[in-house]
Amino acid sequence: MGFVVARCQASIRLLFTQERVAASAGQFLDGLLGNEPRKTGWMRAEAAGDPGPWRQQALLGRGQWDADALRDIVREYALERLGDEDAVLVIDETGFLKRGKASCGVARQYTGSAGKITNCQIGVFGCYVSRHGHAFIDRALYLPKEWTDDPAREWIKSHSYLAADTRPANAQLPGSRYNQPGPTQSKAKQAHRASLPARRVIRLANTSNAVCWYLT
Repeated sequence: MGFVVARCQASIRLLFTQERVAASAGQFLDGLLGNEPRKTGWMRAEAAGDPGPWRQQALLGRGQWDADALRDIVREYALERLGDEDAVLVIDETGFLKRGKASCGVARQYTGSAGKITNCQIGVFGCYVSRHGHAFIDRALYLPKEWTDDPAREWIKSHSYLAADTRPANAQLPGSRYNQPGPTQSKAKQAHRASLPARRVIRLANTSNAVCWYLT
């Protein structure tokens, strides 16, 4: 396990221009893989020997590094060990409940986390599943139309988000009276372009509904 973690830390070292930031990233990874039952900022800091969580908070909130490049490293690492032609790409959405309006992508929209339309962000996550194991390999923040159609927020279109126009026409799910955000098809196309060895894509909707199609 130690060798694997050391290899992962070495592979992400090139993402950081400063040695101290790279060291913080390595300690952050150690904390995530540690034995602490809860991975709070204070607990991760204590495990890293820091007096408080500020160094790791700076890494996540203010540090300048390429999150998409890190995603690519993780994906390559996962496929190297889990790749299989009969694998499945599982895509699901989750909501992050919010009180204010400042967070990127926040709006009143449906989220299964609350089971209703409420003020939240929507995150879309892709998990690669094969007979060898499973791993998260992609993520994106869903942007509703009130964000993509706002001229004052034009800058967001140059970032790695899923815009509202990726919603499929039949986003209304059986048995649900709410339109669910549906960027799944766009994310599946991205996965296919990345030449993932996989046979099917499954979009989880809720406990009783799921959508499945084959990659060709």
